[in-house]
Amino acid sequence: LLSQVQDLARQCDPPVPEEPGRLMVKREIFAGDVKVSEAEMQYDKKNDELTERKVEGKFGTVILRFPVEKGRKWETLRDNRRITYAIESLDEKLQVKAGTFTACLKLVERDLARPESARIQYFAPGKGLVLVSQAGRGPETRVMELLSSEKKK
Repeated sequence: LLSQVQDLARQCDPPVPEEPGRLMVKREIFAGDVKVSEAEMQYDKKNDELTERKVEGKFGTVILRFPVEKGRKWETLRDNRRITYAIESLDEKLQVKAGTFTACLKLVERDLARPESARIQYFAPGKGLVLVSQAGRGPETRVMELLSSEKKK
């Protein structure tokens, strides 16, 4: 996952300078041609954890624990809320607008104040995040997916 975030940073203009174990990323999310959010993010890999935090923030959220294994669970804080993460699968097959991906990691995030709902992220080998969905008592609803996997020139 960290290598995929590093690939994204190298595509930035200008490229983000690398520091061992640390990566800075400018994340922009669009709905069509309209930018709906923007954040400067910092990712740190230290010991057996990958943390994410907004550059202006003080504390990071543990978004991944190593080794990556099916069934692995952990609790962390995000914006002063208790969050749990669970690796539910390492072999999901997905179809999104950018194509079909196999051997995807399925990571489920739950806010302990609202345990009936979940945010589900799917990561494809060599691509990174390809799908985000929300789930409650019913089926998953896609909220964001990879549209293209072409690299900027």
